[in-house]
Amino acid sequence: MQHLDRQNTTRISHEYISQPLNHGTQTKEEQKSKKRPLDEVDLNPYRPNNGVNCTPLSKKKIKREEPSDESQINFTQLKNTESSNQQHYENKAHLENDKFTGKITVIFSDGNKYIGDIRVGKFAGHGTFTWANGETYQGGFVNGKRHGEGILTFLNGDVYEGNFVKGKRTGEGNLNKKNGELFEGNFEDGLYQGHGTLIMSDKAIYTGNFDKGAFNGQGTFNLLNVGSYTGEFVNNKITGIGTMTWLNGDSYQGRFVDNEQNGKGIFIWADGYKHEGDFEKSFPQGPGTFISPLGEKRSGNFVDGILTGEGTLTLENRDQYFGEFDDGDLTSVKAVFWVNGDKYQGKTYKGIPDGKGVYTWANKDKYEGEFIAGERTGEGSMYWHEGNRHMFNGQFHNGELCGQGILTWRNGTRYEGVFSEDKILDQRIVEPFYVKTAEKNNPIRPVEVVSKKFRKVGGSISKFIPNFGKS
Repeated sequence: MQHLDRQNTTRISHEYISQPLNHGTQTKEEQKSKKRPLDEVDLNPYRPNNGVNCTPLSKKKIKREEPSDESQINFTQLKNTESSNQQHYENKAHLENDKFTGKITVIFSDGNKYIGDIRVGKFAGHGTFTWANGETYQGGFVNGKRHGEGILTFLNGDVYEGNFVKGKRTGEGNLNKKNGELFEGNFEDGLYQGHGTLIMSDKAIYTGNFDKGAFNGQGTFNLLNVGSYTGEFVNNKITGIGTMTWLNGDSYQGRFVDNEQNGKGIFIWADGYKHEGDFEKSFPQGPGTFISPLGEKRSGNFVDGILTGEGTLTLENRDQYFGEFDDGDLTSVKAVFWVNGDKYQGKTYKGIPDGKGVYTWANKDKYEGEFIAGERTGEGSMYWHEGNRHMFNGQFHNGELCGQGILTWRNGTRYEGVFSEDKILDQRIVEPFYVKTAEKNNPIRPVEVVSKKFRKVGGSISKFIPNFGKS
């Protein structure tokens, strides 16, 4: 038997980041109420190391000391003397309730600098805040905090351009990272939230829903030189209903759990072979049906991708063979159901009736008895559903009445004697008996047509899904 091995089917080699997605450096406002210190920023995103098995690169982290840009100006923070202060406020700044309003330039004692609008002692309007480490923010301020449209440039070269609310990146914005990664979409408290598009440094693209910085909900993930997935995500993992399509034309549609096929699904190879049924850890496991491009079906229980135990083989012409499968092969036929309505149940050898069995024709004629190599040979009984003849009990040879037997007609006439080649040897019987003609009108259909074509699926539907989201 020819096994068509699918071991070399393409596997996804891209790996998501296992930690929360890197959204750029967070401001102090964005860091509040976070259990994980978000001022530790990953400098290296994950990438596949060999195209198949993915392991994360080292995760260097740096601390960013990011001074607050909020609060009222404290004159004791200024480096210059009071007389020097006056030159900072010369751009039409004036006092209101003993607090400056207008244009101002402020250099704080820690090296931070602000140039822009001020209202009653707080940053308000448009301005530029520069930290001592070189990071800058240029944009709107309200009540001493970044608010409205602005551009935030980080020390490592990452740039955020978009909306701020009360000092936090909230609303529509773009985060363009120096390593080539780009996010366009919605932010909330500095994290990706809602709909957005993330273009990773290796050109993998995710477009869909985010929740608290992670892929959650419906989305589409495209991997360069691999393929694409469209469906449900939960916390950066493929979980739920979705469709994975590889560039070589293979596809899977169904349920995923933690990046693997788990549950009901359909896997279709590019050349037309298909498996429908249950999956577990990316293997066919449990009830399922394997279908060839011509329509041949093998149904039953799959173990690690292999049809094992009792199952049914359905040929292209819809004839069915029920029996035992071993390593995907039909090794023992217990019953055959032909599309014309004939059926056989009993012992077989290499798919051929051999031993005791029952053959029933579509017209309800039936034979019960012994078979040898597919022929009625040995002791048996033949029953006719219609016509003058009713039943024969006796010996057969190569499908013909041969030897001692009892023939009963439907009108009750009974003959007991010797037969040869479907003929009664004792000519004392008056009623005509044309067994030969009747028998030849109901030949046993051959069983030798059992297909030997089977494609092993064991190992071929293994680990297609990337290892992203795993620590």
